[in-house]
Amino acid sequence: APWSQQESRSMPGRFYFVNQETGSRTWEPWFRQESRSSPGRFYFINALTGESTWEPPTRHWKEVTAETHSPSALRKIPQVTNEEFEPPEPCSVDYRDEAFSDSNRIIVATPAMKSTNSGPGLGTILSCSHGSQGVKSLSMAALVDDWEQSLSTMAGKSFPPVADCVIGSQLTWVKGPLIGRGSLGRVFKAADQQTGRILAVKEIPINTMNQRDEQFKQQLENEVSIMKDLRHPHIVAYLGHDYLDQCLYMYLEHMPGGTITQALHEFGPFEESLTAKYSRQILEGLDYLHTRDPPVIHRDIKGSNILIGDGSVVKLADFGCSKRTDETLTHTMRGSIPWMAPEVLAHSRYGRAADIWSFGCVVIEMGTANVPWGRFDHQMAALVKIGLSNETPPYPEGVSETCISFLDCCIRREQDERLGAKQLLEHEFVRFIDPDEFDNS
Repeated sequence: APWSQQESRSMPGRFYFVNQETGSRTWEPWFRQESRSSPGRFYFINALTGESTWEPPTRHWKEVTAETHSPSALRKIPQVTNEEFEPPEPCSVDYRDEAFSDSNRIIVATPAMKSTNSGPGLGTILSCSHGSQGVKSLSMAALVDDWEQSLSTMAGKSFPPVADCVIGSQLTWVKGPLIGRGSLGRVFKAADQQTGRILAVKEIPINTMNQRDEQFKQQLENEVSIMKDLRHPHIVAYLGHDYLDQCLYMYLEHMPGGTITQALHEFGPFEESLTAKYSRQILEGLDYLHTRDPPVIHRDIKGSNILIGDGSVVKLADFGCSKRTDETLTHTMRGSIPWMAPEVLAHSRYGRAADIWSFGCVVIEMGTANVPWGRFDHQMAALVKIGLSNETPPYPEGVSETCISFLDCCIRREQDERLGAKQLLEHEFVRFIDPDEFDNS
């Protein structure tokens, strides 16, 4: 069938229908098709049920048809003419969308996509300084957005009354705008009603009557059990959680700069000096995880799971795929394919070294503003090349021998040959970076 259902990026949780042949989009499942047996005559077909009818099936199509006096004129009318029914264009297109050429994502480039508001949580928060080889530094362009400003105007009067808040057992908070999606749910900006502190709230629906959701709940509790014990300057802080109205709400430290992926999409590749600075911070967080007792394997390290604070500080986030295990190894395959280690895709046993490979892929990502490995024809090609070949992803062009040496220590197909996080922190690529320069969290 030429139809598919897509989740709206600008309205997460809501789905629209796409005709893959024509590119037309609609919130309704009804599409207009020209009859093959009677050219020039059109019928309507339901993409969900397969039902077809010559008569306009909905108010929208009746209005369109009423304005049309001939089949030839009808053919010229766009699939969706009423803005009310028009699914919004994706709010952002980034390099991850083109990792596979057979992707079913709808990518429509528009001028709006290149505006400063390029993704959830980023907006005009970050600004950058460019050097000769790329982005030299990131900094905060605006510390307070419109929503925070509206809260601050209430502070001296009646800062959000309890009646307008979400009341949990651990926090009473005001729900703000959607700022992103994690591996297990949507993420909103929020404010603590008592202190006014800005935080991020991950909202995850759970249907307790559904057996799969009960298993899902155990996965969520795994994330909570891991995060509640983690305290490190380069790991997003866990602030508590509540179960309310069949949802788990996880309270997390708010990182206003968005993700590394968003910054790369907005500003382009990072200069080697900025890559090294962020690499050291990520490694410090990884070393902390890997030296816990028992060790914690993140399992989903990639640019979109590394958050930016004030521009100088980055932190590991999204522990939905993490595993704390006494054996330090697991058979479960998780994460995102272009960042995955070969042993993960080959269904071999893997442990902390898989995080090191993924970290090396993030270094490549920062230097190229692209997915590691570039574009694959389809997912199976990626699985074969990454999991079964002897190849490694190409390094960024023009980097120093020191950077190449650093990547060589991470991107080794034999996991036993990769250096650990603590050893990598002694490599000259990151060793001489002053931790005090960014340890302000």
